[in-house]
Amino acid sequence: MKNSLKNTAYEYIRSKITNCELMPLSFIDAAQISRELGSSRTPVRDALTQLESEGLVVITPRRGIMVADIPADEVSSIARVRRLFEPYIVSVACEKADTKRLREFRDRFSSVSSQKDQISSEYDFNLYLTGLTENEYIIQTMERVYVSNFRVQILGKMPTGSLDNILNLIDCISKRDPERANAAVMKLISEQGIY
Repeated sequence: MKNSLKNTAYEYIRSKITNCELMPLSFIDAAQISRELGSSRTPVRDALTQLESEGLVVITPRRGIMVADIPADEVSSIARVRRLFEPYIVSVACEKADTKRLREFRDRFSSVSSQKDQISSEYDFNLYLTGLTENEYIIQTMERVYVSNFRVQILGKMPTGSLDNILNLIDCISKRDPERANAAVMKLISEQGIY
C-alpha cells in the first residue's frame, strides 16, 4: 500500500513539474500536495526524494524543496544524447514497432490541436519507440532526456518538430526503412534548433 501511495505522489508531482505547472525555481509545498492527494506526508516525501535523485527537484535543509532549474546548456546536452541514441532507437523500431500503434500515433499527430498537445504526443511517441529497445539503461536515460526535452519545449526554449517530418518518421518506421528513419529523426532533432 505504501508503495502505491508513493507512486501516486511521484506521478502527480512529476507531471506537475514536467508540464511546468510547477515552474523551475518555484518552491514545492509538500503539505499542500499531501492535502491534494489525501495522503500523509511520508509518501510525498519519498516521492520528492526520488525526484531529487532524477534531478527534477532540489531539497535543501531548512530552505525547502524547489523545482530544479533548467540549465542554460540543457538544450545542447539533450541534443548530444538524442543524436547518440535515437538512430539506434529508430532502427530497432523499424524491426519491432507494432503497425497498429504506429497508425494510432499517426492519427494522433494528424489531429493535434495545440503546441502542448503536439509536445505531449512527441513525448509519448518517443517513450514508445524507446521501450521497443527493451534495454533498461537506454529506457531510463532517454526517459530523463525526454522529460527535459518536454520541459524546455513547454517553456518555449526549444521549438517542436514539424508535423510533416514527424509523420514522415512514422511512415519510414512503418515501411521498415531504418536508413530513411535515421535521416528523418536527425532532421527532426536539427529542426528543433539542436545541432
